[in-house]
Amino acid sequence: MDVFYKINKTMSKDIHHSCKCTGQNFTFEEWGEYLHSEDKPEIVHQYKDFGFNIFDVCLTPHIKIDWANKVCSFKVTTAQSDNGRWDFGVNYNFWTQGGCCGAAYVDMLKDGYNTEKEAVSEALNSLEEKCQRVIDEIQFRGGDIDDDDSNEPVVSGSSVFQKLKEAMSKIEHYKEVFNPRQLELFNL
Repeated sequence: MDVFYKINKTMSKDIHHSCKCTGQNFTFEEWGEYLHSEDKPEIVHQYKDFGFNIFDVCLTPHIKIDWANKVCSFKVTTAQSDNGRWDFGVNYNFWTQGGCCGAAYVDMLKDGYNTEKEAVSEALNSLEEKCQRVIDEIQFRGGDIDDDDSNEPVVSGSSVFQKLKEAMSKIEHYKEVFNPRQLELFNL
């Protein structure tokens, strides 16, 4: 047992980057060479119409939702891996907070989601939490968020409150549309 542990520990110590979708492992030196090579492909693995890069992120996901108003925006994407599991990606901006992550390759059956609807539903739960955090912050501060030291005119929290509520309403609508427990006659 000790020998296996030492070998495994040594092998994992030498690996700098692992690509799940191709099964490649790179040492630090190999990774540097790969990144500097001129002929490296952008898409290293293709499954159906989903193309994944060396970082296991899908570059050709399904765009399931793409919504915006003057203050808020969110986009939900999905990708399926060879094992049939689904993952989601999000890109969002709720006035003072935003972020993004791509739909990734899922290599383990315990990870990801069984259906595309489940993945979208979980993405919407995440977006709802992020939007609610901004609404709560505005309410806590009494409608004024002053996190900027500049003297530039800033749109106050109370003026964007309705736009944030509109975003929450849209998220709730999409949660009904993409409810994974709802039976449907046709696949979305």
